[in-house]
Amino acid sequence: MMDVRQKILDVTEQMCTEMLPQKITLDMVAAKAKVGKGTIYSHFICKDDLFQKLALTLVEKMRTKMMDAGLSSKGSSLVRLCSLNRAFHGFMKQHPMIIAITVFLRDKPPWLESEEEEGGFFQLETVYVSMIESLVKLGVEEGLFRKDIGTRILSFFILSVFRASQPVLYKNEDLTDEAVQDLILNGAGCHR
Repeated sequence: MMDVRQKILDVTEQMCTEMLPQKITLDMVAAKAKVGKGTIYSHFICKDDLFQKLALTLVEKMRTKMMDAGLSSKGSSLVRLCSLNRAFHGFMKQHPMIIAITVFLRDKPPWLESEEEEGGFFQLETVYVSMIESLVKLGVEEGLFRKDIGTRILSFFILSVFRASQPVLYKNEDLTDEAVQDLILNGAGCHR
């Protein structure tokens, strides 16, 4: 039997694929989850708390998927970076509402913020860049990337390459891993 709290989170996530979080009410969530509104309040303080917990759940799922794909996989840092890129875009295709939820939460009341969330915890880019940076550091050790450019700068550069590798709007033109690797190495000053 599914946990009621998880059921509420799942229903809310599904509703976010149909409409903006700002338009979703707790009454709507309760009706769709087939629970009383009081049940929602027994698990979440308010609507913002519900969306905050949903975002935390999704970010953790994303982090786990990306860790498995990029940081825990085998191969050179370049191969692992491409794997990380595919995992990130795959996750975003499965959970497109995560962006809308994080944008909604930027305007949350200050009493909902905790110390570990300060500084934009919900900025997915921060999570993504930190994972890219760990692989860039490995790439520097492997001799793939120049040592005289900071790993953070290279990570943001690689992030821009990854953004460019997304399918072109209205077209299905993904860049191949080889093309992404070529952009990364040539743009990052590879010593070939």
